[in-house]
Amino acid sequence: MVDTFYGRILEHPELGPVFDARLSGRWPEHMAKMKSFWSSVAFRNGAYGGKPVQAHLGVANMTPELFPKWLELFASTLDDIAPSPEAKVWFMTTADRIARSLTLSLFYNPALDDPALKQA
Repeated sequence: MVDTFYGRILEHPELGPVFDARLSGRWPEHMAKMKSFWSSVAFRNGAYGGKPVQAHLGVANMTPELFPKWLELFASTLDDIAPSPEAKVWFMTTADRIARSLTLSLFYNPALDDPALKQA
């Protein structure tokens, strides 16, 4: 799954340049880390010990609008390779939760919800 998905990331016209700029020359290490991450998520085996939010801080040209595109590509990858409909649902639910968490952690500004800042 990881190899197929990230191969498609690199080919994506919007996601590819963002990922490749950040990971140029470090793709093998990133792929090993992503396999460890998804193994840890899927099998709860503790294989991943990284800090996803910190890893994504300061990534050039990353915007909240890229996360739905990431999820669409993830879904289409699962359409092609998921071993069962149940596996697809589980992975998509998990990926959606991860994307929402990263989006909030990286881009949410609580001051925007301050009633004093809202105009009537």
